[in-house]
Amino acid sequence: VYFRKVKISGDGVKPLVLSEFGGKTYKAEGHIFNPEKSYGYGGCDSLENLNKAVAALYMDEVVPCVKKGLCGAIYTQVSDVEDEINGFLTYDRAVCKGDVPSMVAIAQELQKELEE
Repeated sequence: VYFRKVKISGDGVKPLVLSEFGGKTYKAEGHIFNPEKSYGYGGCDSLENLNKAVAALYMDEVVPCVKKGLCGAIYTQVSDVEDEINGFLTYDRAVCKGDVPSMVAIAQELQKELEE
């Protein structure tokens, strides 16, 4: 799910997995495989804005799906892969784009949703 909102319809009993979503991008200058041709699914002009966009995506679209049975969600992707720059790590693995406080807050919200 990249160009539309995450929508999951479930009964809250059967487990559901969101197999691929996200794709927010940030160009970490000097750490891009191909600066002339890079792509992703939602450009951010700073690391701060990238982390805000990822957090908003989780809080607004993923967390609400837990009650419907969502038990797994795979964010694309762990690292940039050649021209695709939507990873949490740069192509050379030198820069981590996701910040710890944002990721912890997301994990806490997911856990809270499971416990309610």
